[in-house]
Amino acid sequence: MNKSIFLTKSDFAVARTCPTKLFYLKNHYPNSLQDDEYLELMAEGGYMVGNLAQLMYPDGIEITLDKGIADAIAQTQEQLKKDNVTLFEPIIVAGNKRIRIDILIKNGDRFELIEVKAKSLDPKKPYLNKNGSIASDWRPYFDDVAFQVIILKEAYPHLRITPCLLLVDTTKRANVDNLAGLFEIHKVSSYDEGFRSYDVAFTGNAAEVINNGLLIKIDVTRQIADIWNETKTVVQTLEDSLKNGLKKIATPLSVHCNKCEFRDTDVGPCGFKECWGKLADVTPHIFDLFFGSTIGGSKNPLFNSMIAEGKVSLYEIPLDALPEKRGIRQAIQIKHTRENTEWISHELKEKMDACAYPLHFIDFETTRVPLPFHKGMRPYEQIAFQWSCHTIEKQGADPLHSDWINTKDHFPNFEFAKSLMEQAGTGGTVFMWATHENTVLSDIFRQAQEYGYKDDQLIGWLDMMTKKDKEDSYTMVDMCALARNYYFHPDMKGKTSIKSVLPAVWKNYPNIKATPWLTKYYQADQNGRVLSPYETLPPINIGEHHEVIRDGTQAMRAYNEMMIGMHRHDTATKDLWVALLKQYCELDTLAMVVIWNYWQTRFVKNLM
Repeated sequence: MNKSIFLTKSDFAVARTCPTKLFYLKNHYPNSLQDDEYLELMAEGGYMVGNLAQLMYPDGIEITLDKGIADAIAQTQEQLKKDNVTLFEPIIVAGNKRIRIDILIKNGDRFELIEVKAKSLDPKKPYLNKNGSIASDWRPYFDDVAFQVIILKEAYPHLRITPCLLLVDTTKRANVDNLAGLFEIHKVSSYDEGFRSYDVAFTGNAAEVINNGLLIKIDVTRQIADIWNETKTVVQTLEDSLKNGLKKIATPLSVHCNKCEFRDTDVGPCGFKECWGKLADVTPHIFDLFFGSTIGGSKNPLFNSMIAEGKVSLYEIPLDALPEKRGIRQAIQIKHTRENTEWISHELKEKMDACAYPLHFIDFETTRVPLPFHKGMRPYEQIAFQWSCHTIEKQGADPLHSDWINTKDHFPNFEFAKSLMEQAGTGGTVFMWATHENTVLSDIFRQAQEYGYKDDQLIGWLDMMTKKDKEDSYTMVDMCALARNYYFHPDMKGKTSIKSVLPAVWKNYPNIKATPWLTKYYQADQNGRVLSPYETLPPINIGEHHEVIRDGTQAMRAYNEMMIGMHRHDTATKDLWVALLKQYCELDTLAMVVIWNYWQTRFVKNLM
């Protein structure tokens, strides 16, 4: 007898973006969103909000998964025989649908269904459009609640349901220090059908934290009514595809396929290729174009009509359809991809010549968590925990590296900024890649004023360094903007991130690898393929896993694990995370130096 296949909340969330994905998800196709679930949990911080929500209902009964899902279902059914009861994580089944509700309160003939989200809400800023419809960025949260209400109503048709969202109120401030650290996660477990359980111990004063009012509950009955029929139709279609064997729901190909998580996979079956067939193998592809999906606007994107006609080559894009601003970059990309040539503008030399020495190439790692690390802070406030800087004192000098990372349980931002000020000073030129560093220093400038921080020198430096509004100009030089406006290599495709530009110059211009201070990052070809330095970062054994950090999201997760995770009290493990964070952040700023030096070399050889 075939095992029943159930539609869960996580399934519905994925399938809501594209019904075809349900087939790939249930068949365990590899996807780019797969990640270490523990580090993902640390990044989201949802376990803190979930546990705080439960503290608000001290009489609540937790439905555990320790004895399996069938037992948890039986527990739920037994508890709901009572007239009045509050349940944490009850499992409700209706047909081929199964959900685990965050908090379910039964009062006589009425249910209150509470979905707890780590989503931030400013009560003064509505989650609705002016016409009363749900704002697009909020729609997934309301879809989630509507899905649960549909199943609960099907299972208990005679009971009335009030659906609510319990969210993080960003207007409130923490009244205790180290609030995030008061929720100690001890264990994370996974179960079939996407259920996850975590054992969290709260070590603080529950009444004090609850009275802080960091969570806000909103009744969403009217909004759920507005999307009820639409959601029911979608749910029915998805559920039908699970009955009598898993069936794939055909979905028209569109520009949205560009973001499919089942696209760029190295092993196993590829859902994107199954959908697109031979069109998936066309190269260069229209999806490679710089901001190509925006051509024609959101309501009538050019790519949709091209896809319908089977025209998915980059070279089939009509040049007269390119927009006025981005079209310049797009035309350059199409031309030089066709010719397989590098493009570098003479204007780049002018920009580079205007940069005074010493040159400081900086990169920051930051995090935001729903419950503040520190007293007086709001939820999701900026925490700057690490910087790296490579400094070139004069023309032709080797880069010198310096860095700083926080490992203490205190608010690090002012110490972070002060140490950077001492390194970068007020002379020379400071470089960033994109505008994240400007945003962070602007946030610290605001925090210094808001929290009454007394250091006129630091506040003056932050004021000088940052662009705070449209009228200001950038003090720091954005190398991403330089690449976007003045440089292109076909290997970059439509991207200008540092992780696209560095491999392009690294793999195609071997002379740069001969530089002595680069030898620690260079590895010989692997199976005939030149590796990017990011691919050669060595993993470090932490527990049972080989960990390596190769992007900012992974760095944020690593820091959260180090500071508030299961190993926060393990000095040896924290030291390993520090080593990983340092080697990654150092490479980010070294990559900027490599690109800068390469651009200079190109001008010396070809353009001067």
